Amino acid sequence: MQLKWLEDFIVLAQERSFTRAAELRHVTHPAFGRRIRALEAWAGTPLVERGGGPVTLTPAGLSFLETAGQLARNLAQSHEELQSLAGRQARTVTLATGRTLARTVVADWLVRLQPVLQGGELCIRTRALAETVVLLERGEADFSLLSEVDKIARAVGEKETKVDVLYMSAGFLPFEGRFDTAEGLEPSMTTRYYSRQLLLEKLLPLLSSQDAPSPRVVSVLAGGQEAPLDEADLDLRDKSSWSFWNASVHSATMHTLSLERVARENPRLSIVHWFPGPVSTPGLTRAANFGMKLPDPMSAVESGQRGVFHATSDRYARHGSLVPSVSGELLGVAKTTAGGIWLLDPRGEVTDNEKVLAEMRKDGLPDRVWEFTRGIFASAITTTTPATATTATTTTA
Repeated sequence: MQLKWLEDFIVLAQERSFTRAAELRHVTHPAFGRRIRALEAWAGTPLVERGGGPVTLTPAGLSFLETAGQLARNLAQSHEELQSLAGRQARTVTLATGRTLARTVVADWLVRLQPVLQGGELCIRTRALAETVVLLERGEADFSLLSEVDKIARAVGEKETKVDVLYMSAGFLPFEGRFDTAEGLEPSMTTRYYSRQLLLEKLLPLLSSQDAPSPRVVSVLAGGQEAPLDEADLDLRDKSSWSFWNASVHSATMHTLSLERVARENPRLSIVHWFPGPVSTPGLTRAANFGMKLPDPMSAVESGQRGVFHATSDRYARHGSLVPSVSGELLGVAKTTAGGIWLLDPRGEVTDNEKVLAEMRKDGLPDRVWEFTRGIFASAITTTTPATATTATTTTA
């Protein structure tokens, strides 16, 4: 159980609307619904009556609402006490916790404590951690937080010896304007660039395994749509620089440049950056709610079929394919960019954006983008798990 689930539930009870509650919690409607269902799964009983009209709570939900409110108030009180400690320049804060809370509520809470600790030492004492669960399958991981992506990658690394295909399509459309996550990053740029690139970097050892015969990365975003960057403000922190469009352009362009760097350094790895155009997903429905109507969207089924083809066909492979096919013989192996990756249009045809990319490579921009990105990774992950923190693990006989 995670702290954010409690907060979601409290807001839902107050607003009596999934749509409004999701907006207030700055997540998509489907993601918000998954988190409420995850809370119900943890509770072992439905907490919300589902049907038409305003949201109502079940008897169990009404009972749990009081508990959730009390827990939230207790955490707020603890937060105030820690602020007091920080005000007295306390150098060490020790948290004693069980295994479950250590990886759920406390992990989420620590993000909020960093401004309070102000460089002080944090010591967490817990029992030995069991094998971690697959965070994404349970909906417990937030892809807009780099610390969560780091945990996902470490969980995969502990369980697997290789990765054959890394398929990335997470995204967020910031129709409400810019706001920042607990790590100080704008979520649309995080999901479309930073999180993807961090996950790829962390999983490179598994993708490079000799046990993976034809490793491949497919990123569904905007290959071929690259455009000039505002190098003085790559993450668009200046309010006058940020816009829905600029966030999209910066994410796609920095992603392509960074993917090309990975391709140059990993010659066995096949990398596809696909621009499918508008696809009939819940995100497109949400766009319509904000007055954005895009013509002739691709169906979700067709998008999935094309995605599987891009991930398995030898048409986009440096070293064979994961699934034997004749597509390479019939269609020929598609041509990569000068940077060594495949930029694909909605129909899977190679698109050429060398007028933009060639100048960027010539100017050395890819290296500067990567150094900037590494700084973002270090800052975000350090903010969540400070370098000054110590973790003590105790075991029981």
